Amino acid sequence: GIDSVKRISPYDSSYRRTDAYLNYRFTMVAGNGEAVAKSSEGYVSAQGRENAISVVKVNAAGAEVRDLTALRIHG
Repeated sequence: GIDSVKRISPYDSSYRRTDAYLNYRFTMVAGNGEAVAKSSEGYVSAQGRENAISVVKVNAAGAEVRDLTALRIHG
């Protein structure tokens, strides 16, 4: 999943946009049409969504990945 997101993130064709009143979202889809990532929030405008997609396009491919699965929380 992470490798797929990093590989396809720069391409506009990787983003499926959905519109609803004050709730604009995007889903990143792989070449086979499977969703590999979704926006964690809805945006109040299409422009807000496009700004978020632009940030992902620029930053996702080079983002550092940290494996936190071995981290344990002691309570």
